[in-house]
Amino acid sequence: MVNTPSRAIAKANGITSGYGGLCLAFVQDCYNAQAVEPSAISAWNNSQHKHPTSSLDGIPVGAPIYFSGGGPYGHVAIYLGNGMMRTTNSTDNLIHTDPVSTWQSWGYTLLGWTEDIENQLIPGLTSGTSGGSTNTGNPIVIAGRYRCVVDALNVRDAPTINGTVVATYTRGQTVNLEAWGEYHDGYLWGRYTGGSGNTRYIAIGTQSGDWYLAIDN
Repeated sequence: MVNTPSRAIAKANGITSGYGGLCLAFVQDCYNAQAVEPSAISAWNNSQHKHPTSSLDGIPVGAPIYFSGGGPYGHVAIYLGNGMMRTTNSTDNLIHTDPVSTWQSWGYTLLGWTEDIENQLIPGLTSGTSGGSTNTGNPIVIAGRYRCVVDALNVRDAPTINGTVVATYTRGQTVNLEAWGEYHDGYLWGRYTGGSGNTRYIAIGTQSGDWYLAIDN
C-alpha cells in the first residue's frame, strides 16, 4: 500500500545516505510504491495526475515534485513545505533537505507536482494540503503521535523560544500533536492540549530541515 505524505516524509527524514543518481527510487521507497518508470522525467511525462507549475504556491506538503535539467533523466524529490525538499544528491551520495531555490540556481527547472507516484495514487494528497512558497503561510502538521528523537526537547506555553518552559520531553517519549503548525523563530512548532487543559507548544524541527520529533509508527 502506498504511504501517506506524512509517512513518506517520516521515512525520507530517516534516510541519510545512498541513492546516488537514483532519485526516483528514493521517492518510490519513501512512498512504498512499485517501480514502474525508468526515470523521473518519464514518471512526470506519464503521470495521469500531474499539476504543471513553475511556482511553489499551492504545492502540497509531501508531494513528489519534478524538475527538468541535470541530464536527460530529470529529477524528483519530496516537497516539505516552506520552499524545502527532501532529495538525493549524486555528488556526495547523501540525502539532503535543500531549498528548492538552490536546485533552481543549479539549472534545474520546476515542472510541477503529482498526486501519484508512477500513477499509484498517494492517499490523502490533495491541493488543499499546501506547503506554500518559501517563508510564507503556515505548514501542515499531520495530527498523530510523535516520538522525540533528541536528548531533551522543551515544551512551552507559546510557539516561540521566548515562551515559558513548562515541561521537557526526552528521547523516546511520545506526544500526540494536533493538526496545527506554525513557523516562528526559525522553528516549526506543533501543539497539543496538556493534562491541565492548557495548550502546549513544542518545536517539531527547524525550518532548515533538522527534526526533533518524528512520526511514531
